[in-house]
Amino acid sequence: NVGKVRSQGIETSATWLTPLAGLSLNLAGAYTRARTAADYDDGSGAVVPAGSEVPATPKVQAAGTAAYNTLFGPWVTGAALTQTWTGPAYGNLRHEYEIFDYSLLNLNLTLCRPDWLGMPTLTLGVSNLTDERAVLNYTAPAATGVPSWSYSKPRTLSMTLSADFN
Repeated sequence: NVGKVRSQGIETSATWLTPLAGLSLNLAGAYTRARTAADYDDGSGAVVPAGSEVPATPKVQAAGTAAYNTLFGPWVTGAALTQTWTGPAYGNLRHEYEIFDYSLLNLNLTLCRPDWLGMPTLTLGVSNLTDERAVLNYTAPAATGVPSWSYSKPRTLSMTLSADFN
């Protein structure tokens, strides 16, 4: 572990309830500056100087959602399309490679019956709608000499049935 890190940032979010009943737009964003606050020996004899960017910490992240909810008889229906973006970040303290720098698109469709016991809700979702292959992590070759890469989940379909008993 790195001895000392200083991290500063700002997050913001704004939602607009449009003149069209049931339609809302949301934007969210974050800026993070995370740097080492002291020199660091990385274990291989190399010294990572103070002020180096901390790995796996993107400077910028953003998301936008368009959501629409409406009544269809006694049913509440909804749809939401969310785009997220994660900026690039270094994968290690020596800044030998970059990770992240990807965008994902997600879709959710919801059907709810609020007048029934438990307010049953059925949600159908598609995560990573465009099937983006984003690099999330990289592990340098160890004794085997084989590097290891971790990627974002492929397009994923889901169905959830939930109830609220509050």
